[in-house]
Amino acid sequence: MKRINATAILALILALVFLAADPASAAMSRRKKDAAANVSETTGSAQPAAVQPAAVQAAPPAQAATEQAAPAQAQPVPYPASSSALMVQSAKPSVETPIRQGKVEAGGALAYAWTGGMTDTMTLRGRVGLFYTRELSLGLSFTTNLDGRDNVNSFFIEPQYHFFVDPKLVPFVDAKIGGGLLGDGSDNHFTSFALGVGGGVKYFHEDDAFFYLQFDDIHYFGDGGIASLSLGLGLAKLF
Repeated sequence: MKRINATAILALILALVFLAADPASAAMSRRKKDAAANVSETTGSAQPAAVQPAAVQAAPPAQAATEQAAPAQAQPVPYPASSSALMVQSAKPSVETPIRQGKVEAGGALAYAWTGGMTDTMTLRGRVGLFYTRELSLGLSFTTNLDGRDNVNSFFIEPQYHFFVDPKLVPFVDAKIGGGLLGDGSDNHFTSFALGVGGGVKYFHEDDAFFYLQFDDIHYFGDGGIASLSLGLGLAKLF
């Protein structure tokens, strides 16, 4: 009976100790949880303040690195000019002169002519031409002698082709097809078909006026054939 009582008393004492310790441990556990929660809240509230300045300070280098890494903006590729623009550019004259398509030229010259079988003589020449293009002038010309001893009166269709190498100096070549009335100073006259070639240079001393030097080689086919060489200096004007 004494053992049983001692055992019961010991069990009762242990139960009381356990009951007394359990509230203390629960209180301790609650204090630990509250402390952990306070630490978490403090850390959470402090983190943005600590991280945000670092992020702000680190932003410019990151932005610079992004700008350096970004590829250069592609330049627009120029498209080739249209065919109409190329035609306008190609149509623009390389050398500016007063000569233009649609202009009319008129002028005259004095020339010395060496004519086979006839007396060498001074001749008067005149020409009127229309610039069908800037390079090509289609004209009519005439030639007559001045000394009265031998008659050489000729009329020609005379195209001229021009070369634009200088604003003031314009070389040209020409061709002639026509006929002439020739005589020896008496009543012996005859007509003849004639062909010729020539060339020269025009010098513009004003915008629409120019001197010209011209050489011609003309062949008359009547009465056995006559050849005439001439060199003349003239003055003409554009209208």
